[in-house]
Amino acid sequence: MTKEPQIPKDWSDAERWAWEQIRAGRVADFNKLYDKKKELDPKKQDGWDDKQKDRRLSQAFLVTVLTEESFRSITPFKGVRINGACIKESIDLQHARLERQLWLEKCRFQGKLSLMNLHVNGWLSLDGSWLGGAIDFSGSVFESDVFLKRDKNVSQINLTGAKIGGQLDMSGSTFDGKLDMNGAEVGQSLFMCEEATFNEVDLTGAKIGGQLDMSGSTFKGKLDMNGAEVSQNLFM
Repeated sequence: MTKEPQIPKDWSDAERWAWEQIRAGRVADFNKLYDKKKELDPKKQDGWDDKQKDRRLSQAFLVTVLTEESFRSITPFKGVRINGACIKESIDLQHARLERQLWLEKCRFQGKLSLMNLHVNGWLSLDGSWLGGAIDFSGSVFESDVFLKRDKNVSQINLTGAKIGGQLDMSGSTFDGKLDMNGAEVGQSLFMCEEATFNEVDLTGAKIGGQLDMSGSTFKGKLDMNGAEVSQNLFM
């Protein structure tokens, strides 16, 4: 019989509730818990600091659940799936290895995400989140798909040398800073469409195993595709 991990005493009620949902194989959806009729907008500050409807998760909570063996070993195969959380601190998962998929969707991140050399065996999704700080995916390996759809206000995202086994979907997102994919490898398709907005984009030497779709998008700065390889169709 699997032994349940000891819950840290400093976990908040929101963190205890989130772990209960994850442990049961459910999505820890703060939007459904508090705002069934109207979800909070990650782009707007209003409501995210409401202590009566606490949805704040700490860096320590995420690191514990994702990397500590006693928690990781009993996480169901569906992985860690969280919607509508507020994460104020910077997240550091450099060199971590995640055995299951990770969803942090429709969340509000106020710090940066340091995910350099992260290895994820399943999906990674930040779909619909607001990201106030930079994201560093450099050298990371994702065995399956990565979803950065409808993300907003990303100051900078670094995917240099990253390897994505499935597709990379950035459709509908807004990136205020540089998107650096120098030398990145995407096993399937790369989607940068659906009226996405980019500043400077570096795809130098990138390898796209499927199609590259940039249709309908806006590029405010330089788009560098020197030496890039696209195995199937290119839509611009």
